[in-house]
Amino acid sequence: MGKRKLWTLIAAPGLAVTGLLLTFLLLGWNPAGASVDIPPHSASLTVSGTVTCQATGPISDVEVALWNWEKSSVVTSDTTGINGTYSVTLDEGTYYLEFLPPAATGLHAKAHTTLELITDTVLDADFCICSGVWVSETVDSAGNVGAYTSLALEPTYPYAPHISYRDVTSARLKYAYLSGTTWFSETVDAASWTTSLALAPTYPHTPAISYDGRDNHTWFACLSGTTWISKIVPGPYAGDPSLALEPAYPHTPHMSYFWSLGTAQTLYHAYLSGTTCVSGTWDYEEVEPPYSQAGRESSLALESTDPYTPHISYRYRIGDSDLRYAWLSGTIWLTETVDSAGDVGKLSSLALDRSGNPHISYLDDTNNAVKYAWLSGTTWFSETVDNIGEPPYGGGHSSLGLDQSDLPYITYYDVTHGDLKLARFDGKTWIMQTVDSEEDVGSYNSLALDPRGCPHISYYDTANGDLKYAYIPPRYYVYLPLVMRNHP
Repeated sequence: MGKRKLWTLIAAPGLAVTGLLLTFLLLGWNPAGASVDIPPHSASLTVSGTVTCQATGPISDVEVALWNWEKSSVVTSDTTGINGTYSVTLDEGTYYLEFLPPAATGLHAKAHTTLELITDTVLDADFCICSGVWVSETVDSAGNVGAYTSLALEPTYPYAPHISYRDVTSARLKYAYLSGTTWFSETVDAASWTTSLALAPTYPHTPAISYDGRDNHTWFACLSGTTWISKIVPGPYAGDPSLALEPAYPHTPHMSYFWSLGTAQTLYHAYLSGTTCVSGTWDYEEVEPPYSQAGRESSLALESTDPYTPHISYRYRIGDSDLRYAWLSGTIWLTETVDSAGDVGKLSSLALDRSGNPHISYLDDTNNAVKYAWLSGTTWFSETVDNIGEPPYGGGHSSLGLDQSDLPYITYYDVTHGDLKLARFDGKTWIMQTVDSEEDVGSYNSLALDPRGCPHISYYDTANGDLKYAYIPPRYYVYLPLVMRNHP
């Protein structure tokens, strides 16, 4: 594959270090690690510290291993005692330091950043350990509900989930959110098909939803106080919308959608002018030329810095389709083909990395597979993630998220087994997990990663007609005070 980055670890204030460069790295889901560069001609060092869980206290039996890259072997290792402490002696050289929790705990680590520690620097290193155990719960079971889900998380702890979805029984647009330990749901509009949800990044995290609804139009709804306000987005017979909000106030909404008027079928982009969804008006523009049959099943993302450039992945043509990608350069939309090997591009999901580069998950109908594509420089690369069987119409969704090191996570519906699955790339290979395998579950899935890197998924339980939600809860926040000092 193209460039791969290592997961790096976030730090905050408790590490005492003398004249060393310390870089925390995480090569996979488990374990956490630190790279210790020892200056030439230095004396031997002692690496010591304590592994402590804020919830339960010291963690014993955590293996502390140090690797020397030049020798390609373990130099020495130690295991934390009953009080969570360890002490390892090193000669000069370059080491990779690993912390491996006991296998029986099922702990998995996530954290991110690079630290330079110098003489007399004192820092804390707090990071989340995910339990590795999926928790699944039913959000709504009132009738046949849960199709076309779209999930968004509040950006601050406890990262409360919000979900838009279709009530199949009544054809209504519904919205659910978790408050404490209780799910609440309500009707937003009397009709909908596909839905796309976004939350304002600032408190009170106002929800907004795009959807194709009444009279074959695309609609936009936002919550004003306790009342949902709905507006038609320009374009007859429009649908398949994807929504994103600008990160800065007034959190201008942008939408990509498919406009079909006779044979004039094409992809559009629209944004709301004004300070609120109540008083604003929609401006819109063609992304692809008319009659191109471009734009079905689009996915929109905005760059994180001003001018919040929009990027869109979408399906080009129907039948023997291609995966296409568009972005706004100044005032001009530029487009290119990402993948044309067979009937590809169905139900794509787009995410931008920290440099603004696009990553896309999508379905390959020719080979009944989930694929992943990414742009490296000016070249697109793609690969098959997993074979899923032939999905039912509209039910084989994939959803893509990038962690803080731009490594991809993809959720998808394994049609062959009727399971919800998650694939993540650890820097070297794809690792697959079955999230839920109870009867027939997993279609219309939507993925979001919280700031700790733990995944959350909304999805449809086809067998029971329910809306479900799965997540990996944080099991521990672990504090690793490392003390590095010269030997006497």
